Amino acid sequence: ANYLSTERVVCQEGNAVGEAHKGSVTECQEQCDEIPGCSSFAYGFGTCYFKDRCISSSDPLVEPNAPHAVWKTYYRPCEATAAQPQRSYHATERVVREEGNTVGEAYKGSVTECQEQCDEIPGCSSFAYGFGTCYFKDRCISSSDPLVEPNAPHAMWKTYYKPCEATAAELQSSYHATVRVVREEGNTVGTALWGSVAECQKVCDEMSGCSSFAYGFGTCHFKDRCVSSSTPLVEPNAPHAMWKTYYKPCEATAAELQSSYHATVRVVREEGNTVGTALWGSVAECQKVCDEMSGCSSFAYGFGTCHFKDRCVSSSTPLVAPNAPHAVWKTYYRPCEATAAQPQRSYHATERVVREEGNTVGEAYKGSVTEC
Repeated sequence: ANYLSTERVVCQEGNAVGEAHKGSVTECQEQCDEIPGCSSFAYGFGTCYFKDRCISSSDPLVEPNAPHAVWKTYYRPCEATAAQPQRSYHATERVVREEGNTVGEAYKGSVTECQEQCDEIPGCSSFAYGFGTCYFKDRCISSSDPLVEPNAPHAMWKTYYKPCEATAAELQSSYHATVRVVREEGNTVGTALWGSVAECQKVCDEMSGCSSFAYGFGTCHFKDRCVSSSTPLVEPNAPHAMWKTYYKPCEATAAELQSSYHATVRVVREEGNTVGTALWGSVAECQKVCDEMSGCSSFAYGFGTCHFKDRCVSSSTPLVAPNAPHAVWKTYYRPCEATAAQPQRSYHATERVVREEGNTVGEAYKGSVTEC
């Protein structure tokens, strides 16, 4: 048979047939010719994986920066078999952003076996597949569903789905999900819950003041913030970028509209001098204390603790680098005019200590930044 090859592996490879084989492209072609149902194979690093899918030159390819973009698909021109047009499952290039709720138990097997399992599981409309394992989902997927970004940790996974109509529950659901968790989540309400997305939605609906929740690793943290599709998200390489925010469209509360505080994505480089004493509490409690504290213009918040500062911060104030040890902290500030003391201050601070510090003069001193 005369085989053709694609520049990169195709997005939808079909089902595996036969066993993977280590050898040259020619040897893989000979193997494919002898395997019943083999129409193409993916080849990379001296190994080929045989597939049943009928490929053509117009088949979409994975993106150039995809983890497996160095692989190629070798195929022989063929007519789609009767099984192919009848099969109701389609595959996405990467797993979809919003997968829906888990149904049934995770299963280890081939794509074909996972399809058969999904067909038998009540409520299963799609499944995520990767590394020989599938997770069954209830969500109705279409070809227009947004996918995770190519550099996402689970971008090598795919979503297999059968075209379907959204269920009444999906149509009635008032919740939307972000690709990554939002930068400013608001204050925590209630107690964290271990459960499915559907269970978290139900609890949020019944919880006073809950407008959204962060979900990851089977756990949800309920929040009071009114989130929208335009709310800024954490960066793709942030430590908690795998989490998502689920929210129901709502109007900002009177407290949110009246709040004079803004939050940065990461803590600012130059925080100013410490005022008052550090406090263990919620963001709202820290804001209240800062409002009542003489000289407090902003505060650093992280791990349930706030450190009050005198610096007048703005949206253009430089932030610490994303990989800085304290990058998970945020600075909360209220717009203000720099005080007379601030423009007169002749000192600036670097994000980290400089490489060449010069010679030491005088004795070391223990005290605040202002005293130093």
